[in-house]
Amino acid sequence: MSDLPRELTAVLRHAIAYGITPGASVSASGPFGTLHVTVGRLASHNSEGHRLPHLPTDAPVSPTTRYDLASVTKTFATLAVISALAERHPLAALRTTPAHHYLPEFGTPRRSAITLRHLLTHTWGSHWEVPTWPEFAAQAAAGVPLPQVRAGFIERAITQPLLTDPGTHFEYACTSFHVLAAIAEKITGRRVADLVRERVLDPLGLPDIEYGPVPPENVAPAYLGPGEPDASLAVQRDREGYHSLNSANSGLFATATDLLRFGEALLAAESGPLSALLPLEYLRALRTPQVWVQRAADPQVGVTDDATATARVLWSGPDATGPARATFAHGLGFRIGDPGWFGGEPLAATWGHAGYSGTVLSANPDRGTVLALLTNRIHPSTLDPDARIAAGEPGVRDDTLAADLLPDGPRSIAQLRQRIGTLVHAGPSA
Repeated sequence: MSDLPRELTAVLRHAIAYGITPGASVSASGPFGTLHVTVGRLASHNSEGHRLPHLPTDAPVSPTTRYDLASVTKTFATLAVISALAERHPLAALRTTPAHHYLPEFGTPRRSAITLRHLLTHTWGSHWEVPTWPEFAAQAAAGVPLPQVRAGFIERAITQPLLTDPGTHFEYACTSFHVLAAIAEKITGRRVADLVRERVLDPLGLPDIEYGPVPPENVAPAYLGPGEPDASLAVQRDREGYHSLNSANSGLFATATDLLRFGEALLAAESGPLSALLPLEYLRALRTPQVWVQRAADPQVGVTDDATATARVLWSGPDATGPARATFAHGLGFRIGDPGWFGGEPLAATWGHAGYSGTVLSANPDRGTVLALLTNRIHPSTLDPDARIAAGEPGVRDDTLAADLLPDGPRSIAQLRQRIGTLVHAGPSA
């Protein structure tokens, strides 16, 4: 065994001492074997010391601790959605099949150009999220009948104004998956949550990955940064309502061990169990660049990972090599070669997805490595953006853990993701 477990543990302990996250769970596999590292504790208190009443104890993180995957859920949902699309369309048809084929609301002059491929590559011109989603989450949490709430939410996602012309800009958008969910449900007559269970989780033997809300025992709650004294519990409740709105976008809970197993299945997709579930051309398109994107670097954090930044589409592939000016690429539902999410060099072979709750699933086919990193630090929080910390504003340091601080340690959840990703996919001391 290499020094990788020791280096991962040191970086994670630094992150806890610096106040980035109260705990973390990492599972990884590759030439170094399979390893699991857990550090820290569940957040029974938020960063200001206010107790979260739904957690009775400040228990340590364990290999069985489940985390809110947030947008890492999109990797599961992508498989469910494309399994539905593949019933009707060969891969090449995604480029020309308009969304209004399934959703009449897309039949307006500007929206009529939006194709299924635009939705899967975040290039259809939408805002990153339904701006009024808390309104619908509150309705769900208050007990308004869920079909009624979901119908209103999806309609709002479908009909909100476009920001850019389809195909011209990349805008990472949760709304893409709200719309894809509506299309998949029209094709199959099944809820996306059911499709994920029936077409992904059950065939892969992952019964313990499930949609929230889940029982709070041994589940890491949402944790925000300083200045938000009562926000953690509120966000936890809001997200339970949000999860119920659209299961394609977020909502799954999992352990790092189970998420690693899913990542390993993705890495071996063309020869493993997924090859019996999806056409080979679709499996390859998940990790093959479909669009090449240029996004400016942020001098404060090196490479920005601002998920909501509109970036320019340089080239609409697929192609083995993109323009030299590209920052990253995107396949069908999967990000490719983005150092802001995965660490390493720009346009490296690493692909996967990150989540708002400080999570990431990534794999590098060149090295045969897979990483599942789970934290519960909401990223970025509303009052404590990671860029402010990266600019030198101190985190919430725990002075009792001062010995764990590293001189060059990460100062934000984004930098933690990048450091852990680089260690796993490029090797220790990389």
